[in-house]
This record gives sequence, structure tokens and C-alpha cells, in this order.
Amino acid sequence: MTNLIGQSLGRYHILEQLGEGGMATVYKAFDTRLETDVAVKVIRAEEGIVAGYGEYAKSTRWRLIPRLW
Repeated sequence: MTNLIGQSLGRYHILEQLGEGGMATVYKAFDTRLETDVAVKVIRAEEGIVAGYGEYAKSTRWRLIPRLW
């Protein structure tokens, strides 16, 4: 997966990687709208892995799942 540290994904500015598993990477990010730190899970959308995530996941390279820090 591409290193996202220092990049912005929508309203989330990625600060650091917190963890990584077989299907996703979790980052600490700053939510520019709420002005607070959040955890953002970026799910890999690779062929075969995406089957359980429906058409949305198939149409994008990543999917954000933000959680308050």
C-alpha cells in the first residue's frame, strides 16, 4: 500500500501509521472539520479481498473509516 503519511484524504490529514493488517492500515489523522485527532482505517481494495465490501469498495482504491481518537 502507498505511504499516505503527510497526505490529505478529504478532510483528514494523515499524520502517522498506527498499525497494519492483512486487509487494512490504520493511521492517526487530523480531522480538519472537527479540529481533532482521529484514527482512519484505509481498507485495501485488491481483487479477491474486496468481495465482502460490495460495489463501493470495488470502485475505489481506498476507503476511509474514521473514528474519533
